[in-house]
Amino acid sequence: MGEGLSDHGGVLNFSSDELRTAVRDLFVPDQDRLDDLRLMLADYFEKQPITADTCDELPWLLFQTESFERLRECLLDIDRFMFIRKRDKYELGQYWIALGDAHTIGLQYFQSYELWCLENVMEEARMISVLDDLGHYLYENANYEHAEVLMRRALSILEDNYGPNELILAHGLMRLGLLLKATHRSAEAESMMRRAIAIREIGLGPNHSSLGECLGELGTLLGGLYRFAEAEPLLRRALKIMESNYGPDDHSVGIGLNQLGDFLMTVNRMKEAEPIVRRALTIGENRYGHDHPNTAIYMYNLGRLLDKNNRKNEAELMYRTALDIYERSYGSYHPMSATFLIGLSDICKRSNKMKEAESLLQRALVIHENLFGSDSPGVVVPLRSWD
Repeated sequence: MGEGLSDHGGVLNFSSDELRTAVRDLFVPDQDRLDDLRLMLADYFEKQPITADTCDELPWLLFQTESFERLRECLLDIDRFMFIRKRDKYELGQYWIALGDAHTIGLQYFQSYELWCLENVMEEARMISVLDDLGHYLYENANYEHAEVLMRRALSILEDNYGPNELILAHGLMRLGLLLKATHRSAEAESMMRRAIAIREIGLGPNHSSLGECLGELGTLLGGLYRFAEAEPLLRRALKIMESNYGPDDHSVGIGLNQLGDFLMTVNRMKEAEPIVRRALTIGENRYGHDHPNTAIYMYNLGRLLDKNNRKNEAELMYRTALDIYERSYGSYHPMSATFLIGLSDICKRSNKMKEAESLLQRALVIHENLFGSDSPGVVVPLRSWD
């Protein structure tokens, strides 16, 4: 191999930016030629077996050449979806945002999955894996209706094959519980989470990390239901389990800190909450970087704390930054974006920026109505902030 090229897992790259630029200027004189070459490469990769490498290159080439219908077909191909999601679920989301479909992909993916089932004969393990990944992806993108159908199918297959108390069920129960919580079905969510906790505690013991995850989510659910005496011990136990398993700086510890900090703010224990919330944000920034949606959630929590401590300007900056990060990651129709919009609207209202406050609240209301319907309890949340 020549000195100017390097081999990275079978993919040849130029060894320097200068060489890359010189070759590009010589053989690719303009944008039209560049697009022609990229489409030739896309045609080639599209005909190859579906692998991690082809699923890395193909959607990027189609996006760069604005071949949007082909890009949509690529993303909806279930086998390609599995590879792309495994590599980077946020990149997958960016493509859908660019296509303008981030908030409506549920039906498209559901139809693609149904067709994929008709065209493929597969082992149950593969079926469960696809249902789980696809269902959770739709849940993360707030396409709740079709996510729930896929999650319940996966859970039904597991229960039919393993029985109601096998360890493998806990994962599916927990994910469905989170979806039910997000769609304001708290009683059913609690039931699912408690089943998952019981299965994991028996199967894995009282200090396993996956049990800690379940305890933290149940504690958050109960705190939201004002069952504070039940919630706090669960949240503290969850955090202790995570710290004992992973040390003080792991991202799972950041999640536990954020959950506990959120609870302490809810019960107005601000001095106790502040170091916990700030520690969570530091872990998030170190683990994910400043512009990651997980970090944005930590920023929002710190914004809440600053707001409650009458530091409105700092709180407003946190809210605006968190909103910008989340909308770039998930588009403008995610329920977490609505949460950020409501917080920002409230600050603007108290700062006498009434026009902006009303506009922000209206955006939040549209998100809630699209997700839950105009008569759902979820729509009451943004309306209350204007009282």
